[in-house]
Amino acid sequence: TNMISTPCRDLVAEDCVPWIRQRLQSFFERRMAAQRRPVFVHHVTGWPRVGFLRAAFPDARFIHVVRDGRAVANSWLQMGWWRGHHGPDTWHLGPLPPRYEGEWRESGRSFVVLAGLGWRMLVEAF
Repeated sequence: TNMISTPCRDLVAEDCVPWIRQRLQSFFERRMAAQRRPVFVHHVTGWPRVGFLRAAFPDARFIHVVRDGRAVANSWLQMGWWRGHHGPDTWHLGPLPPRYEGEWRESGRSFVVLAGLGWRMLVEAF
């Protein structure tokens, strides 16, 4: 569902209600069977969702890789789906916290700075 793939915030354990838990488990079981592997590795982007996923898969192990923020910002600027060029009112991360709003305005509303602030927001959310 869009709630899982494009939420406006990090999903937490309380968001993993029974019907979603069942759907997630079924999805990943099918993927593991199709790949004929006892372990499934998945790269989750955007909001971390670890609390949410742990509620569905209590025995799962998670590896948290933090990418250099400059690389993230550069990548976002090149992605067709990144809506930061419209400003934070319409992008996928929700409103800028007040402490970042000032920093972004002082930069002349730089897209590069906005992408970097978005990366910071994601890291802080984890």
